Order: sequence, then C-alpha cells, then structure tokens
Amino acid sequence: PRARGPGGRRGGIRSPARGGAHLVSMGALEAVTALLALSMRQFGYLSTARQDPAGYTSGVIRGATASVSRAVREGEGQKLIEVEFVVSPHKNDVSLGETLDATRQIGAQLARGLASRDPDASWLVYPDNEEAKLAARAVGKVPSRILSLKQASEADPEKWPELILVHSTGYNIDEFFQVEKLIDRSAADGGSIVAVNCNIDRLRSGYYPSLLYPRLAKSSRRCFDKFDPVFYASNKLIGGGWLVRSYPDEWCVVVDIGGAQQVVLSSATRPAPSDAERAIRSAFAAAQAQ
Repeated sequence: PRARGPGGRRGGIRSPARGGAHLVSMGALEAVTALLALSMRQFGYLSTARQDPAGYTSGVIRGATASVSRAVREGEGQKLIEVEFVVSPHKNDVSLGETLDATRQIGAQLARGLASRDPDASWLVYPDNEEAKLAARAVGKVPSRILSLKQASEADPEKWPELILVHSTGYNIDEFFQVEKLIDRSAADGGSIVAVNCNIDRLRSGYYPSLLYPRLAKSSRRCFDKFDPVFYASNKLIGGGWLVRSYPDEWCVVVDIGGAQQVVLSSATRPAPSDAERAIRSAFAAAQAQ
C-alpha cells in the first residue's frame, strides 16, 4: 500500500517525479512505516551497524536470502538479480581485500539458504582462478560448484544450473563482458543469475563514460540495465543516510534521527540522489524545529 498519514491522507509531500516518490512528514513517520509493512525491526540491523557488525551481517544475510528467494520464485524465464550491500558500515575506509572477503562469506551463506542439495543445480562464481581457489578453502561446505568467471562463461553443461551466484566482479572491465557471455549462454535454460556486489552501480552512474567505453555502454544497455536490485543497502547518503530496498518492498531512504531509524522517503522506483538528499535535509530540519 502507498504511504498515508492520519485519516487516510497522504503523509508529507508527494513528489510528481520519480515514479511516485513521496517525502514523509516527521509527524506521520511511525504510521507510514507501519502501513508500508516496513517495521522498524526490518531496519534494526542498520541502527546497530557500527556497534554490532555481526548483527548487521546477519541482517543482510536474512534480508538478501528472503528477497532473492521470492524474486527467483516469481515469473518465468531467466532472472537477472542484483544484491548490493556495504560490507563494513562500521568502518570509514574499507580495503578491497576486506570487501572481497566479506562478499565471499555472505555469498556462501546465501547459497546455503537458496540452493538445493544438488551441487550441479547451483554455482558460486568468482572473478578469477585465485579467488575461486580461495573461496573453496574459505567458505566451508556449500551445496554448489565453485568456479572462476572464465570457467563458468566457457562451460558447456548439458543443463545450466538453476542458480548462479556471481561475486565481486566489475573491478576489471573485462569481467563485465564475461558476465554478459555467461548470461547469454545460460539464458536458454531460464535459470537465475544473482550478482552479489558486482559494481553494477558503476555502469548506472556514468563512472565509465560511454564516449570512452562504447562497448561497455552497449553491454550495459543490453544486459546490465536489466538487473533488478532486489536487495540493496548503502549508507553513502549525506548524514549517514541509507538507501535500502528489500524486494518486494519499495525503495526507502532511512536516516537516524534522535537515535531511531526513520523512513524519510519511499518510492516504487529508485530515488535520484538529489531527491534522497532533499528528503534527508528536510527531515533533519523538521527534527531540529521540534
């Protein structure tokens, strides 16, 4: 249901742009959150992310598993699913090694929650041979085959797996093309490809200018624009604000105001950074005025 304030009226100011994004007034926040079926418990792992990294990780695993599981079950044909999350919100500076390690462990937990017991029915795919070997040693027992991206994109199985989890690609541009090849080759069998922290936002944001990277721009339009971010958790907004989504719920901008996580903007489509920033500034201003 859409957000409504007391008496059935819409709370806050509804923006005519961005697919129905609406700014939530401070007085209606609690009611709006309940009506959106986004209880504060769902955002609990955000509020303790810095003090309780393990609790944050558990929240990401639960949320991502539930969202991906539902998205995989719905509809027919090949599904392109994105899972993107901050690995260490309690740190201001996170190394690439830490990002790869955390993504590897959380991806393995996703596989345990999503995959069948048949190891041929799901694959865990990593950027290169060294990462695949490290994963085989580090993640413990998983009900999946572990492959490098090159191995997976060049494979020729009799039947492609139902689920392919691809991890931490996109730091090398060529990896985007290998993922595209994997998508094309596995499309006929209609399985799901889940990109876990695969830097797809770089393609959306213009990080690679199309004038300088025409082949990548074409690949993005043809392939990566079709990925649906079913679970997303990033705290890169101003004021430590979070942009979050947990399918099938709406996108939300969540910010800590007075020690409580509050939804200040929700939208059926991903809100523009400027809309998110405006909502956060308005929420802080309203809180200070009280």
